[in-house]
Amino acid sequence: MELIVLENEMPVFNPEARLIREFAKVIARSRPVGMSHEDGNKEATKRLAFLFFMADWKSRYVTEYQDNTERANKVKNDLGLGDQFDVSDDHVIEALYKYSELNTTEAAETLISAKNAMWKLRKYYDGVNFEDRDDKTGKLVHDPKLVQDSIAKLGGTVVGLEALEKEVRKREEQISKGKIKGGGESGYFEDPEPADMKVSS
Repeated sequence: MELIVLENEMPVFNPEARLIREFAKVIARSRPVGMSHEDGNKEATKRLAFLFFMADWKSRYVTEYQDNTERANKVKNDLGLGDQFDVSDDHVIEALYKYSELNTTEAAETLISAKNAMWKLRKYYDGVNFEDRDDKTGKLVHDPKLVQDSIAKLGGTVVGLEALEKEVRKREEQISKGKIKGGGESGYFEDPEPADMKVSS
């Protein structure tokens, strides 16, 4: 389900989101007493965007920030959500679980895990220092030849990751068209366990 749609080339929250109880709560709490209808809609759009950036596999925040609380604070800050928006509030957590439930397949979870592994690998390469030596043996901590061989194999890993992402997008299109869930052929990569969406204040 798309929470944000374009209206006159501007992002606005999808009115259909009101039909889902958890999302309706987020929208309802976006406009406190005294706030104009227009400002309330803008705030609701930001808060629903928060759900997307926190829980959707297409969000870079999901792979760049492994810790939920760190990710939540980063997304909140980037969206310009003020102190009145508590990322650890029960209604926000419930909405995150609902979004994950409606939008995440087993294939998407697998892709997220693969991207997480690539992110950790990138951090490893960033930290490699060929001058580091073991205090006891005096040998290099990072063998240049082994690192070079590992890098040489990355091309195949990237190709595999791109193929997996292509498959996930294809399956998402099939699901949205009703070709998998609710009729048609079911199969592997469906109905994952809900992702952990707990966030601390």
